[in-house]
Parts: sequence; C-alpha cells; structure tokens
Amino acid sequence: MKTTPKIVNNINDKSLAMIAMAWKQSPRTLISLRDMIQYFASKLHGLLEDLEFYRTKSIEMIKKNGGDGGEASERAKGILNDLSEKIREYCQALELVASDSQGAAFERRLYGLVNFQSCTHQTIVTEIESFVHSIWFELGGRTFAFIPAEKAKYFEREKLFGAVVYKRFKSARYDIKEAGNCLAADLNTAAVFHLMRVAECGLRALATKLKIKLPHPIEFATWATVIGALDEESQKLKPTPKSFEREKELNCYSSLLSEARAFCYAWRDPVMHARKRFDEPHEAENVLNHVCRFMQELAKITCE
Repeated sequence: MKTTPKIVNNINDKSLAMIAMAWKQSPRTLISLRDMIQYFASKLHGLLEDLEFYRTKSIEMIKKNGGDGGEASERAKGILNDLSEKIREYCQALELVASDSQGAAFERRLYGLVNFQSCTHQTIVTEIESFVHSIWFELGGRTFAFIPAEKAKYFEREKLFGAVVYKRFKSARYDIKEAGNCLAADLNTAAVFHLMRVAECGLRALATKLKIKLPHPIEFATWATVIGALDEESQKLKPTPKSFEREKELNCYSSLLSEARAFCYAWRDPVMHARKRFDEPHEAENVLNHVCRFMQELAKITCE
C-alpha cells in the first residue's frame, strides 16, 4: 500500500457520545440500527482497517529487512498510538474491558515502556493481531434485542395507560411499564402476567371505594372473594330510589365487575396457574387494550 490511511473521527462525535452516554445511564434506551451502524460499526471498522494497513506495512518491512524487521519509525509509532487511543474510546463506550487493557499495553510497547524493549515491526504485527482479536472476541459477547417498529410504542412508556391512570394508580405504575416492555420484547405471557397485576390494583381500589369488608387484608384475598364482595355491595344500590345517578352507578359497577370476571377466567387464572401461554398473534395486545380501558374507567370514579 502506498498511501497512509486517514484516521476517522473519534468518539467526540456528538451523536456517538450521546449513544455511549445513553447506554450507561439508561440501559433500556432504544438505539436505532442506523445509529449503531453509522456511529459504532462504520467508524470502528474504519479504525480497524487503519490498524490493518500498518500491520501489512510491518509485514512488508519484515520481509524486506529479515528478522524482526527492525525498529519502527517514530512517525509510525505516533500514528499507531493515536489509532489505539481512538479505538480504546470505543472499547470503553462498549465496555470491552479486556480490549481496552490490550490497547493500553500496545501503547506502552510502542515506546518501549514494557521491559525497556524496542518496538520492532514484529512487535507491531503481534500487538495489532492481539488487539484486534480481543476486540472481535469481546464484541461477540455484545448482543442486542431487536424491537419491531410497530412495538416500539410500548417500550419504556411510563404513562402507557395515560396520564390520569398514571396519576391515580401509583401502585400500578411499575407493572404497566413492565407489561409494555414485555410486549415490545415479544414476551407475551409475561406481559399478560403484569397486566393481571395491574387489574388487581384496580380491583382493590374499587373495593376500597365501596368499603367492602373482608375477614383479612384485601391483599390476601382471592379475586373470586373480592369480586363476590363487590357484587354484593353493588346490589345494595338496587333497592335505593330510582334516579339517573343510581342508574349510572349501577351500569358502571356492573360493567367493571363483568370485566373483572372475564379477566379472572380468561387470563388471570390461566397465567397465574401456568395453564396457558399467550403466544397467538396480537393476543397479549388485546389483553393490554382491555386492561387499559378497565383502568381508565376506574380512574373516572376512584383512585388509590
């Protein structure tokens, strides 16, 4: 090769720095495939190609001069040191710990700081091969999950069920968010599990509103027990004087209890007792939509 390669920009690129920071501060941040290719794969690959250029040049010097090829020039050592520093920034961003250490050792050997040895072309070839091998080996252990575009809307959504539900049902926040994350990652049965926990938060809130009495804390009651107690309490409205307000309340409680019963038999019991998986297309999304409406309706009449 006749020409010296142009060393690509380092991690100070704003977009690359932003991505690296996002991974460290919030591991669940979505990174686009475009950004991964543009800011990591493409630029890191360019730097590794530059290393390969100098490895090839050193091999040529070994063939030309024989033995270890002789001492590398100060200019070549300076360029290789800069290359190593730039590649190590990528190693640090991707937490390639062994490769970062390998690069640091390479830089020390360039200037004879290890055992006071000189830096021959053979040393450069050996160090570059070890450095690159370490990078590829560690990169093989960095895996990423793919989230389809149509499911990205569910990922890491704090207010997936809307601002009102988020505000009025604090205990459901964790499971609502986790249900969305599971759905985005195609963990459908897990999504249904979290959604039933959300529905249970709503069921308890309704029981608190109607002041039902149980022989033990509501947290230890079965769904059947709570639904039965809620049904008895709502029936007490029937003998009261007829009015539009009474009719509205009866319809509201009847609708909510019907939903809760359906949840219990169709989804809650099967998922809690490992009787069913929810892998049919859009099945878990259907559950999410039902529970979302259930919680939104509850938010109109009660809160925690």
